[in-house]
Amino acid sequence: MQKGNAIAANIRQHRARIGLTQAKLAEQIGQTQRLISKWEVGEADPRISQLALLARALGCGIADLIMGYEPPDEGAPIGTPGRPRTRRTAPARRRAVPPPNPLKPRSGPAALPKRGRSSKTATPPTAA
Repeated sequence: MQKGNAIAANIRQHRARIGLTQAKLAEQIGQTQRLISKWEVGEADPRISQLALLARALGCGIADLIMGYEPPDEGAPIGTPGRPRTRRTAPARRRAVPPPNPLKPRSGPAALPKRGRSSKTATPPTAA
């Protein structure tokens, strides 16, 4: 196995956990036993579509195959999580801009009153 090929070790670990042979796993996902062997020794990596089939056959998630996951101990209380996959930090939040308040008077050019009729228009005479 090549150094640092976690996918190979994770495939092997999950397959052994549920007691499948390479041949049975290959039959379930429609691949050859030789390809499963290459994945497990790190000579080749499965495609993403093959990872989805592998995960379904092995009863785990794609992330479990890529990053690894250690299930909780058998004697652990229900709801106890296993080893965390990776330490993730929350993404930086963008500051939300509040919507404009319709009751607050506006400033700038938009606050100027709209012009109505021009003052040069003749006004009708008034009766006295």
